[in-house]
Amino acid sequence: MQPATEQQHLVMVVDDDPLVTEFVRLRLEMEGFAVDVAHNAEDALAAALRRPPHLFLLDVAMPEINGVTLLRRLKVEKRLKDAPALMITAS
Repeated sequence: MQPATEQQHLVMVVDDDPLVTEFVRLRLEMEGFAVDVAHNAEDALAAALRRPPHLFLLDVAMPEINGVTLLRRLKVEKRLKDAPALMITAS
C-alpha cells in the first residue's frame, strides 16, 4: 500500500473475503486511488479514525458486525460522518 498523495482520493474497502479486497484494491489503485483495506468492522473503524477516507466500500454481509451496523458506527464519528459509503455484496 502506497501513502496517499494530496491528489489521490483514499478509499477504504471493508470485506471479510481477502480475494474480494485484493481485487478491488488492485483495480482502484490502477485508476489512481489510494486504498486502505480492512477485513472486519473493528479494524475498519480504527483505521478510518487514524486516516479518514474519502469513500467507504462496505460489504453488507460480514460476520460479527455487518456493513450496515458498521456504517451506523462510522456516521456517529465527527471526522467520518460526511464520507460517502457504497454497500457491496456478493448476494
